[in-house]
Amino acid sequence: METETDASYCPKLQIMDRCPTFVDHYTQYFIQNAPYRRNRQQLPGLRPNTLRNYDNFYKNWQRFEKIHGHPALHFHQLNQQVVQQFSQWLLEDQKFTLNYAGRLIGILKTICLDAQKNEVRVHPFALKLCSFSQPKHQRILITLNFSELQKIEQLELSKPHLENTRKWILIGFWLGQRISNLMQIRPENLRPAGQGGSIWIWFNKKPKRKLL
Repeated sequence: METETDASYCPKLQIMDRCPTFVDHYTQYFIQNAPYRRNRQQLPGLRPNTLRNYDNFYKNWQRFEKIHGHPALHFHQLNQQVVQQFSQWLLEDQKFTLNYAGRLIGILKTICLDAQKNEVRVHPFALKLCSFSQPKHQRILITLNFSELQKIEQLELSKPHLENTRKWILIGFWLGQRISNLMQIRPENLRPAGQGGSIWIWFNKKPKRKLL
């Protein structure tokens, strides 16, 4: 039985004589080297959201292999049948949305392309994968009006942790920001905006910083 060196033993840059050939091991290797990879701005280090997406892919891939009784799959085994089985599992078994499932397929392709650059043998089909998403005209946008916002403010909550959730919902509503951006707010992101108690908030948003 073929074995590989487990990349989890070292949190620093991994330099190996031979890169992992199993998809799950290579993904782990990819994630652990994230601080040294270049992002879209050609700067070292992947964004937290990007890193979280790779981590979610890793967990879902391991779950897929376990549930379907696959042994650890090599990159050269990622033929059309295996990839379609993974896509079907994401959409039908996991009930993921088209957008989220398509994102995971896109990550699989990225991992495969990176493995090929490191001279790992990859099945040709996996190098030509196309991610997918829900057509814009079919998307349902969930919005809140001011009456609904007031109901959220006045709602009696039975558990303390829900109060914290409510605060983030209200903050996100008035700032017009996603939760991923709100979680990045730190004291150093806040700037006084003159008299009246107003403040500026700096967000590190692609492709540049944004001021609110």
